[in-house]
Amino acid sequence: ARLGLGTAWALEAEIQRHPLARRRARLRAAAQFAEVPESAPEYGEALYDRAIVLAHVGRHDEAARCARAWLARGGGEGEAPMREIAAAGR
Repeated sequence: ARLGLGTAWALEAEIQRHPLARRRARLRAAAQFAEVPESAPEYGEALYDRAIVLAHVGRHDEAARCARAWLARGGGEGEAPMREIAAAGR
């Protein structure tokens, strides 16, 4: 449920015209992705999506931590953006 809600907020951000509304929706998405438990099968997808939305709002260090965690789980399809995000943070 959290992954779906996060995805809905991320999609909402894409249709918002006002930059603050876009940022708010992306931060809500990140919060939902963060609530996915590590034991859940969709945890890897939530990490990936969280890294993307955090990078979009300029929270590069947090995004990099999520990207590194995703890569540490084995990576996979979509690895190039995660490597870029991981390199952009501390």
